[in-house]
Amino acid sequence: MGRNTHQKQSILNALTSLRGQHPTAEMVYERVSQTIPSLSRATVYRVLNGFAEQGAVAQLRITESGYRYDDVMSPHHHLLCDVCKRVVDLTAPQFETIPLPQEDVSGCQIRGVELMFLGVCPECAAK
Repeated sequence: MGRNTHQKQSILNALTSLRGQHPTAEMVYERVSQTIPSLSRATVYRVLNGFAEQGAVAQLRITESGYRYDDVMSPHHHLLCDVCKRVVDLTAPQFETIPLPQEDVSGCQIRGVELMFLGVCPECAAK
């Protein structure tokens, strides 16, 4: 992604400040624009995509709301709440041992697994 600019650092800081919320690029933009009003949305999208390509952040593909970003890079999966649409981190030993196929499946070469569970988050379940 090239050199580490003030803008990139501010975007990373915003993402870190939103940890656990799995923010959209728009949420990151809103946070950064409070301190750098001249920063464009395009720059935020470009930098976040670059961070994802580098493996510095995870880019979660959530069809309802586009991409979400996660700066927690330790192995974990996610739950998308049916009610509030919040993304929740899920960690459990059984999730870490999901075996990958050893041979091609339908001509595909499997390189990893990313699970998105669908359900209700604890806050919505308590209501």
